[in-house]
Amino acid sequence: YNVDLVNEGSIDAEISNIITPTLTEEQEKYLEFKVAYSDTDKELAIGDLLNKGETKHLTITIRYKDEIDPSDLPKDKQTISLSYELTFTQSDGESTVTTTPGEDEKEMFVWESDTVISGLTDYGIEKVKENGGHLVIPEGVTEIAGTSMEEVQETGYITKGFSPIAIGKININDLNQSEQILLDADIIKSVTFPSTLKKIGDMAFHMALGGANYSFSEEESYLTGKLIIPDSVEEVGNYAFAYSGFTSLTLSDNLKTIGDFAFSYYELSQDLVIPDSVITIGEWAFGHTHQTDKNGITSLTIGKNVKTIGDNAFYCHSITSEIYVPDNVESIGDAFDTYENCKFTVSIGKNTVITTNDGRFTCYHGHNDVGPTIRD
Repeated sequence: YNVDLVNEGSIDAEISNIITPTLTEEQEKYLEFKVAYSDTDKELAIGDLLNKGETKHLTITIRYKDEIDPSDLPKDKQTISLSYELTFTQSDGESTVTTTPGEDEKEMFVWESDTVISGLTDYGIEKVKENGGHLVIPEGVTEIAGTSMEEVQETGYITKGFSPIAIGKININDLNQSEQILLDADIIKSVTFPSTLKKIGDMAFHMALGGANYSFSEEESYLTGKLIIPDSVEEVGNYAFAYSGFTSLTLSDNLKTIGDFAFSYYELSQDLVIPDSVITIGEWAFGHTHQTDKNGITSLTIGKNVKTIGDNAFYCHSITSEIYVPDNVESIGDAFDTYENCKFTVSIGKNTVITTNDGRFTCYHGHNDVGPTIRD
């Protein structure tokens, strides 16, 4: 479907919120839905501008996936309702979206301040369960507070955020004795982030989004889902989504900092693109992005403004193409450790310093070290 998006007014506008269709897990196996600009094929995003008097041409695509396993198709007739909603706000280059939480939202969340939340109340836990595990972070929230690894090591508890360990008030030293408690506390299956969000704290969604099932279930039980970090987010903290149950990741185009272990230990099989906005990629940030021997990052594009890449940042299975490390990168650890055969090559700028392993990258199971190509 071809649609014109028209601003007939005299004020510039920007997208402040997007509500996309909610497909069931079964429908996602065979159906795709996409709204994109017709000239670039880029999907609409929060923050996109529609200037006064401007018209943009959109293409709405609803299609069956190219490769469908017959067992994934529905056995009975399906009625699927698809809706897509854009919210525009006035844009003067300085305005920001601010809201006051409603009474229900005040009762659902633990509020550190008017714009910072740190978890769910008992009432909020019940509301999320009633909503089928879908968590909606309200507009106006700028930060989801987290718990530092130092605090966890000292106390044994994750006290802030939406990790099932925090929700279940579980001591991490007792996890082996608390498997069922952990699974019962893994209530968050999907989440909608607000357009105002800027920071996701340490361990905020550690083992959430179905991730607790990874520790105690067989491969067939792995959940699948998309994790889309909105363009308002500038920082994702340490361990923020470690062990989370998602298989598709889209990063914010304004993201600056990716913390240690931020997206580690999940089953990702896709081309990974680090946006140009990113400056720092922490240790193990995308480490172990697989849970089976079959999956992993298939190719890697690193944003041109990255300055620092930590050790084991891309420790994964399946990269086979050349990895181009941009000239802007000043230091890089042993970032590309691989699990089996070192099938990739690494090209780095002459001013990039490899801080470990005598200037080489380790290939543990292939027993070969990868010497990078140094560009002029």
